[in-house]
Amino acid sequence: MFACLIFVLPLRMDGQLVDSAEALDEPVLGANSEPLLSVPFVTLAQTISVHNQQAEPTPEPSVPPQEQTLPYEKYELPENEFLYSLPKGYVALSFDDGPSKYTKEIVDILVEHKVAATFLFIGNKVAHNAEAVRYANEHKMSVGSHSWDHSKMTANGVEENRINLAKTNQALEEITQSPITIFRPPYGAINDKLTAKVTEQQMKVLLWNRDPEDWNVKNPEDILQYVHHADPSGGVYLFHEKKITVEALPAIIKYFQEKNLKFVVFK
Repeated sequence: MFACLIFVLPLRMDGQLVDSAEALDEPVLGANSEPLLSVPFVTLAQTISVHNQQAEPTPEPSVPPQEQTLPYEKYELPENEFLYSLPKGYVALSFDDGPSKYTKEIVDILVEHKVAATFLFIGNKVAHNAEAVRYANEHKMSVGSHSWDHSKMTANGVEENRINLAKTNQALEEITQSPITIFRPPYGAINDKLTAKVTEQQMKVLLWNRDPEDWNVKNPEDILQYVHHADPSGGVYLFHEKKITVEALPAIIKYFQEKNLKFVVFK
């Protein structure tokens, strides 16, 4: 068939050969002397070429990967008031008294379960545990201040508290390379004078409304018993960097996830 086409198409009606480009330039007239749609001349080689091109799959355009949706939210602390709790449906994990030898292990458990937490670090522990602070920060945990020495700051003088807060922030900011904006007072003790110094350093106060007293219990089951008997919705949980807390943490996270609670870190 293709051999016949090659032989027949280049001929005029009178049997003379013509150039293919000339044939395309001459319109074909119908009965009403109006030009008909001109059909491009296609050679056998072109037909084979088009056929081969269509047979090859067209490569998909490269699409940049979408940013992964985080399974937790960043919650901004309110201005000029202390935060104790969250709206219903939310829960927050916070860890006091680090950095410690348990910090990295806690972070690894959180990352494994695709959640995050807020760490309140003591300033005079930072120098000996700088890598723990860095590890928490690099894994998207929120880092805040828990004072320089865990003293009861309401019993301190105003200038003493100013230095206490500034030293802690400086130690942490040298590692995180970002401002420290969260402060949790030791023992939850705070008054107007301390609040003024916290505000001067552009920080906000984070407290809590769920306390399993993990510093005072004997085993992980005691922590879990508290968690199972308190309504977790809207809870800001106060934990400490302790071995028994590390042991209880996977079960705590799983329990909150089964309740379909949204995890929160503070900023």
